[in-house]
Formats: sequence, C-alpha cells, structure tokens
Amino acid sequence: QLLLHWKVIIFHTAGVRIRDLGATYATQCVGVAILATPGGLNDGGMNAVNVVSKQIRTAALYRVRSSSSRLDVWPFVLLYPAAILASVTYFHDWLPALLCIAGVVLLQVMLFLFSHWMVEVHCFLSYAPVSSKSMASADVVKVTPAQYGGKTELCDLVHGDGDGSPQASFEHRKCRYYFSQPKSAFVKLVSRTKEPFEKYARYTGYHTEALLHSAL
Repeated sequence: QLLLHWKVIIFHTAGVRIRDLGATYATQCVGVAILATPGGLNDGGMNAVNVVSKQIRTAALYRVRSSSSRLDVWPFVLLYPAAILASVTYFHDWLPALLCIAGVVLLQVMLFLFSHWMVEVHCFLSYAPVSSKSMASADVVKVTPAQYGGKTELCDLVHGDGDGSPQASFEHRKCRYYFSQPKSAFVKLVSRTKEPFEKYARYTGYHTEALLHSAL
C-alpha cells in the first residue's frame, strides 16, 4: 500500500488519474498524496506533545530510523532486483527494460528531492514516531508553528543527564523549551524580570553546574 502511494506521486507528475479501491482520484499535489498514506504525516497521535507557547501549534516526537528501516532505502533493495528480473524475464526488447529500471531510479530521485523540499516528507521517510510516554528514546521534535508563523522544523531533542538537570529540552527560533513534569508539557524558560535593579547590578551569574540546574 505504501508503494501504491509512491506511484501516485510519479503518475501525478505525468497528469494521470489513478484508480484505487474502485474510486478515481486526481491528486492536487505531491504533499496531498503522501498525507493520504495510512498513519501518514499528520501529528496529533500518540507522539504528540504539548507545548505552552502561542508561537507553536503542534509538536511531535520522532526517533531516527536505522538505515535498514528507512522508507527511502529498504523498498528499493527490493525494487531494483525486481525491476532487473522483470526486464530479463518479461521484456525481450531493450527499450521497455530500460524504461522499467529508469522508472525505479526516477522514483528514488523524486523521493530524495521531496525529502529535501518538504520537512513532512523527510520526517516520514527518515524518522519513526515515538510515544510521549517514551520520550527518552526520541531524537527530534517536529514543531509546527502557528498560522503564518513560518515553516515546520525538526528540532534536536536534548536529554538531561539525570543529575537534576531538565529531563528534555529543544530549541526553536532562539527560544529553549524545557519539559515540565507537573504540567506534562514543554514550557519556555521564564526569565526573572521583576526583581529590583540593584539585585541585577550585584549579580555575578551561576558559577557551578549545580546552581545552573537549580535555576532551571
């Protein structure tokens, strides 16, 4: 079924309608075709996490797939031998055989390009969703900003070392968000801006890691 949706991308570029499950669909863009995949690219499932921020609409946890499980790698380990076998077995002319192999190459090139152009596609192919209950195994946070707030980004998730430092945090547009256990959400680091000016003038900063972690 996944390969079928990849074919939707290829044939859409040629302007062809594809019949699937007795119904005819004409995709409007490549992104729509990929978003239609089961389990797809939409956040809001078990991997969604709360972020207390007006600038962020949704956030979701992902881990890096191993090379053998990447959706832009292992299918082609099967497709290339299948294309070569079909070319040798069923095609007696060099042109159909060449077109068969070229179609697989074109599919892989298109996936490579779209993974660079669209964060959603790159995340779908190279990352696997992680439940919010298994945050320790997550590597990145896919952050979707509020409307008109910019593009979706993948932010590295930094895990604490267990000595009193925050459990997990990520940086998005020069702001760092820490996971708060009481709120079960990522919150922005709050600065103390209402102290007397004399206190700021005499302050010398945090001289040890313990003081820094206690302030966070």
